[in-house]
Amino acid sequence: MKNLRLTLLYLFTGYIIPLLPRMDALGCYKVWLLMLSCIVMLAWANPEITITEGLQNASNDRGTVMWIFLMGYIAMIAPIIEWGYFIKSCTWTNFTTLGLLMIIGGLAYRIYAITALGRQFTGVVKQISGHHLVVTGPYTRVRHPSYLGSIFAFSGCAVTLEAWIGLVICFTSMVFAYALRISAEEKLLETIFGDEYRSYQSRTWRMLPYVW
Repeated sequence: MKNLRLTLLYLFTGYIIPLLPRMDALGCYKVWLLMLSCIVMLAWANPEITITEGLQNASNDRGTVMWIFLMGYIAMIAPIIEWGYFIKSCTWTNFTTLGLLMIIGGLAYRIYAITALGRQFTGVVKQISGHHLVVTGPYTRVRHPSYLGSIFAFSGCAVTLEAWIGLVICFTSMVFAYALRISAEEKLLETIFGDEYRSYQSRTWRMLPYVW
């Protein structure tokens, strides 16, 4: 399992420790479903990342990998705290269904995007040998579909809990982190591919068609 230590860290500090004063909340199926989605996201829908790799590619990555982990943690814990201390309803509602569909859809879309890139999908912004521009599949109209899938899945966690303040914090945090990543990533891709990438930019959207 990739990123095992990071996955365990997120599970304990993001779910278990915050809810320890609310032990009954830990028994809610919603919490366990979200913990399962966290495992899928970190262990199977993320590339393995090392500190050494981050340091070696610091000039290209510009610290974005740390921003993603930090904002991802905030996006995860904010809905849990709101739900555990102010809502704590374990009732299945239409929002539960909607949230779970968002999580499943977001993770599926992210995995689809990762698969389309293959070995070119990396945890840090860097150039690899044999680097080529992928413009098909999920990349036909959107340049960063994996980030869109991630935001959708994170937001689905908040919707599942019906934590609306947490949803705003979650969405804002992830958009901020990925905006930094996209800026660094596209700067490198322009350097590598030049006019080919600028042409691709002119006919596509960063994450959401007709919006951004």
